[in-house]
Formats: sequence, structure tokens, C-alpha cells
Amino acid sequence: MGKLINEEEFLKSNIDQQIERAASEYTRFLDSTPTFVTYYQRNTVNSIYDKGLENVEKEVGKDSPNMFNKIENFPLYGIQDISLSLSREDLGMDTSYTGEGVIIPNTIKPYPEDFFTIDYIGEIYLFKVTGINNDAIKSKPFYKVEFSFFKKLNDAREVDNQVSDEYTVIFNNIGTEDRSILKRSDFFVLDYIDRIYEGLYKSFLRYFFDKKLNVITFEIDGIKLYNRHLNKFIMDTQLLKKDMEYMDSIYLVDVLQDDITFYEMYRKSIYFALQKCDVSELEGEFVYPMPINDIHTPFAHYSIKYNTVNFVNDNTDQTLELFTQGFIGRIKIDQIFRDDNHPVENMIIDYLYNRLDLTEDIMKKINDISFYPDKFSFIFIPLIMFIFKDFRNKLLRTN
Repeated sequence: MGKLINEEEFLKSNIDQQIERAASEYTRFLDSTPTFVTYYQRNTVNSIYDKGLENVEKEVGKDSPNMFNKIENFPLYGIQDISLSLSREDLGMDTSYTGEGVIIPNTIKPYPEDFFTIDYIGEIYLFKVTGINNDAIKSKPFYKVEFSFFKKLNDAREVDNQVSDEYTVIFNNIGTEDRSILKRSDFFVLDYIDRIYEGLYKSFLRYFFDKKLNVITFEIDGIKLYNRHLNKFIMDTQLLKKDMEYMDSIYLVDVLQDDITFYEMYRKSIYFALQKCDVSELEGEFVYPMPINDIHTPFAHYSIKYNTVNFVNDNTDQTLELFTQGFIGRIKIDQIFRDDNHPVENMIIDYLYNRLDLTEDIMKKINDISFYPDKFSFIFIPLIMFIFKDFRNKLLRTN
């Protein structure tokens, strides 16, 4: 059973979030306005020095041995007034301009001789980090960096030619357990995942969420189904909970009473196999519908005949087929489809055997599928969403 979060819950969620934010170690920074810079962090591995040489004349430019990690849209705090000093006359003649800024926890570790640029009125100004002092907020280091004006760039490529890796900042993740800085390539993958997930989310709710009954449901040959296994899967993995969009989130509960038999059956389902990435207990090629007679359910309240399901191995006159024919059997023996008509099934099999690389090509194939309110969408959209969500979490939480 599902319900749209009500106004009271919405307000409570916002109040709780504000209380948490007020107590956060990041509050005094995040409540101020950062200056977004392009930060060039020294890549200490790829920078090559001949330590026998006393000096290195070029720090930036084609002859420089320095290599950098380029981090776009990086927030630097405490330098809001720097733009007042950025004028061609001042910096063109006075190269002794110095300042200080703050780098907050869980972003980057700065190094002496890092650089950053600020774009101002069509000009690109390059600054060099000259000193670093670190402190801690609840054992998390933040850094006060001293910097000085280095030069005005004619073209950003003067530094970009020395870039080893490119990163970008997800500003809303700063101060959370999710990574706030991702490789640029991973960021594009993440953006693609989010856009596909959003489409799947909307399609699934539009096709299978019954607002009157507040349940996820489907009908095959006139038999109305409440897939309790799917319901538990959605609850456990929060597939229909959208961060920071409380009014759009669906909160499900189980409309049937708990029983040990159900949980034993659930352990053999495709849903449990995905959650544990383990196919050792997987069974159930077909489903056997059973009438729901519980008078406390919304089905009884509206006098609608509904069926719960058990997953079984044998096909009889009373069973229904949900999966692509032989799909569960293929999973058990790790046999993907050899044609191009089953990208979803093959993605699931590869995931279950820990070899899935969610490439742009695979995501494009999923994105090109036209999902309709049919059996295929009912069974497979949640499985796709789970895999995408898990892959997303790994991108955000793996160092």
C-alpha cells in the first residue's frame, strides 16, 4: 500500500532538515556565498621533476613539468571581495596582490603551488596557492589557503595543456555522505543515469500505481495482481523515494500481514537475488495467483477481487508467466541472450554475476526502449531502476 506524503510529514521533514543543517559543522560556510573557481590541484604523481635541478623556471606553460587535476565549479569561501580588485589596471601593474580563502571538509586537499582561475568580465585571472594552514571541524580538516595573483591568461589552454584528469563538483553533495567531486566522465554517466531513472520512475507510477487503492498493481487476463514480493523490494530499496522531492515520493507499506512463509518465499525471488547479488536460492519461473481475502485490505474495502502471487517453477493451467520465457533458468546457468533483442535481461544477468559495466552504449539501449503499460514494464522497470540506483551509489560513494 502506498501513500503520498502528506503536508504534516512534508513540514516535519523540512523542519528536521533545518535542525540538522543548523547543527552541521558546514553551516557557517554553506550559509555564506562561495566564489566558484576552476581549481588546478597539483597532481603529485604525474608531475615530473629532476630534483637535481635547483629551479624550475616555468610553473605553467608548455615547458612546465607540472601536471594538475582540473576541478570545475569548485567553491572557494571567504574571497567574495576579490572581484573588487580584479581590474586590468590594478593587476596589470601590481603583481603583489594576495588574499586568503577557505576550502571546506570532504572536498579536496590543497597543495602549495596549486593554481585557480577566476573569470571576471571576460578576463581569466590565474592565482597561485602560496601557503596552507589546516584546522579541523569535528576531526574533519578544512584548509585556509593563502594565494597571490600570478598572471592574466589569454587562453585557459595555457594551463589546460597540463591537465591530467578533469573533475567537476556536485555542490549539493557537499556536507553529505555522497562524493561531491567526480571525474568529469563519471559525472556525465551519472547525469545520464539520472535522466533515464527519472523517465522510468514516471512511467512506472503512471502505469502501475493505483491512486485509489494506493498500491502498485497489474492485471493479466482479467486477473488483478498485487505482487507482494515486488512491493517488499520497492520498500527495501526505496526505489520510489526521490531525494529532496517530498511531495513526489511514494511511501509503500505491506497491505498483508507478515508471515514467516512469505519471507522464506521472498528469499527465492529475483528481487532478493538482486539485493544480495546471489542466485544460489533463486527459483520461480512462473507465478501462481491466490485470492486476497483479508478484510483489512483496501481491496476488501472497495469490494475488488485481487490476488497475491507465489513464484513457482512449474507451469500449469493456473499459473501465469511474467518473465521472458526461460529467463530465470538462464540466470541460474549464467546464459545471456545472444541476439540484440534482450538488452535488459542481459544487463540483469551480467549484474548478478558481478561483471556489469554500465557503459553509455548499454544505457542508450535501455533509453531507446519504448516502455508501455504491459507485463514487460511491470516486471522489468523496477529491476532496471535498482541496478541504475546501485551503480549511481557506487559512483558517488567509492573513493
